[in-house]
Amino acid sequence: DVSHTMQHWHVYIRWNENLFMELYDAYRKGRIENDPSEGWYKGEIGFLTYYVLPLAAKLDTCGVFGVTSDEFRIYASENLKEWTERGEEMVKKYVAKYEENAEKQETAPPRQTSSMVNFTNTGTIEEEEEGEDGTVEEYENEP
Repeated sequence: DVSHTMQHWHVYIRWNENLFMELYDAYRKGRIENDPSEGWYKGEIGFLTYYVLPLAAKLDTCGVFGVTSDEFRIYASENLKEWTERGEEMVKKYVAKYEENAEKQETAPPRQTSSMVNFTNTGTIEEEEEGEDGTVEEYENEP
């Protein structure tokens, strides 16, 4: 989904951070090889320049969204300008925020066991018990 790139800066940057955090978390946990922080700034410039702006221009030309088609192009252009000026700083903030949150999780007390109840369409109740190690045991009770 690229719609956030063609909205106000605060919308764009919120979704940009969410995607970055998801990928950075995967990197830190060994699920992907490349550190997204190393190319995020330049990658966003390329993505906005060579994909989003041409798309926004086509939307504006065909007028598929009426008067808002022009707004999408304007916001995409403004986001590119803002990202070019502040993007490197934003990536550093993302990494710092991730590290801060990771430290908080390391020092947080262990989670308590939780119980979740799911009602099935057969009238039975399925309960799941989650242990401290994160495993889930399922069992059924008749109503």
